[in-house]
Amino acid sequence: LTDKSDVYSFGVVLLELMTRKRAIYTDNFNEKESLSYSFPLMFHRKTHHVMLDSEITDDAGMVVLGNMGELAVHCLSQRGDDRPTMKEVAERLDMMRRLYSHATSACEHNCFARSYGASPSVAVPLNETTRGTIDMSELVEDLAR
Repeated sequence: LTDKSDVYSFGVVLLELMTRKRAIYTDNFNEKESLSYSFPLMFHRKTHHVMLDSEITDDAGMVVLGNMGELAVHCLSQRGDDRPTMKEVAERLDMMRRLYSHATSACEHNCFARSYGASPSVAVPLNETTRGTIDMSELVEDLAR
């Protein structure tokens, strides 16, 4: 169809993976629900965590899931012009992966440093830098903070 409909479809697939529900699913009252309607609604009410797959909702993963949920909701924007491009989606996912990887290795370093008395590192949290188009200099700048 169009690039923007591909982004919308990607948002639905991302939600299916995060919630382990189908695009059209049966709720607790045996009624059909649309994942692309119910998740963004719950996301804006900050109650979306109840829809997430319980096998992936540990404390460490909730920050990543929050960022991925935000990305999915952005992909599902009603107006196609409000949706990111697939290139922006790929860049945001890559940024999330890099920051999560950096935070994880910083945490491992902190645990090691505490054991041997060295000064701890600072983990970089996922934040608004994961939105929009980025370039390598922004990533390096964020990691340096």
